[in-house]
Amino acid sequence: MIFEKKDDFMGINSGKNKFNVVYTDSRDYPQPPKFNETHSFTLDTKLLSNIIKKTSFAACQDKTRIHLAGLNFRVMQNILHVAGTDSRRLSYIKVPVQSDKECQFTVPLETLKQVKMLCYKYDKVDIVLTDDENQIVFRFEGVVYYSRLLNDEFPDYLSIIPADFQTRVIVGKENLKDILRMAKPVASASSIKALSTKVEESQLYIEAQAEEQGQFKTSLEVDKQGDNTDINFNIDYFYQVLEVLGEEVLAIDFNGPARPTAVREKDNDDFVYIVMPIRG
Repeated sequence: MIFEKKDDFMGINSGKNKFNVVYTDSRDYPQPPKFNETHSFTLDTKLLSNIIKKTSFAACQDKTRIHLAGLNFRVMQNILHVAGTDSRRLSYIKVPVQSDKECQFTVPLETLKQVKMLCYKYDKVDIVLTDDENQIVFRFEGVVYYSRLLNDEFPDYLSIIPADFQTRVIVGKENLKDILRMAKPVASASSIKALSTKVEESQLYIEAQAEEQGQFKTSLEVDKQGDNTDINFNIDYFYQVLEVLGEEVLAIDFNGPARPTAVREKDNDDFVYIVMPIRG
């Protein structure tokens, strides 16, 4: 290929193909911002990609609540805590990290979508805080990605994660996912997308109904600990978490119709999904 700059055009010739395209002087192109590194820690890119996958779906998509339109990263005592929430549900994960300082920051979802794509190309990433408190840098081998941080205060999510339960159900992920997939057309036809769940002895009863769509009901055999219970949920909030979980067996911890329900992978204490029931 032959490149030739002439007047306001760049000529690009390759064989019989000839282009003349308008170009911009490189001196007019914005330069990467300079920064002074104040703190950094390193993550495996597969781990960071998994963190983003398991938490970003629960973050707020409403641009009017900008402080929730991202993931909160919190490093405490060599543990990285990451959470996304829209105030009705919360997805949280923690992983060990080598860090000589404690810090907290919230990264916009749009930034993390791009970072996740870069994670597929590299093995490690340095997450760098700078002397500009509104700036974050993701440093890969040969690639540096800059972003602004969200300034508003993120809620204290660690304090709302239930430490116990009234009812625990152990259930296969795929079995539950198949049932919710069947219930979804009916539940989604109602204004609140309500899914009714009832636990009695070793049975999990699931029902969805909408006046304009009809009714669906079924039951699933489960391992149960604790009391019988009867709780309603938004079906989307329950179905979406099943799409990101890796393990095949789940523990669902119910705490009554007015308190958060927790969904966990049975053999993984480092992830928890919190969803508020629908009252009434």
